[in-house]
Amino acid sequence: MEEKIEIPVLDSLDFNVESKTVNDTVSLKSGSFRIPAIANPTTGYEWSIADFDGMDTTVVKFAYKHIEKQANNEGVVMFGAPTNSFYEFNVQSVGSASIKFVYKRIWKSKEAPIAEAVYNIAITE
Repeated sequence: MEEKIEIPVLDSLDFNVESKTVNDTVSLKSGSFRIPAIANPTTGYEWSIADFDGMDTTVVKFAYKHIEKQANNEGVVMFGAPTNSFYEFNVQSVGSASIKFVYKRIWKSKEAPIAEAVYNIAITE
């Protein structure tokens, strides 16, 4: 059975600092981990992986992004409410990799992000 762990959340509502670095050690031989992210895409801003080319895919590999929209008690999606996203990664081998996220308007490629986070992941036996 594969072990799943969750890493601290990327929260767009926490802007006490312009950037933050999260260092977590993932002690898995195989399996997966996910990074949760809170954003409000109705403002145009979303979390995204900043640099797929810089991520060592021999250690960890991006699998998928799952989005959960907030709904009220009747199940109606609340327009303008934050969404919860989950970035799922699969462990490939022992080693280390950095995953950089940016919070910005995706369609404005030259615009600087308003927040970023770097997850330094170490996969150990």
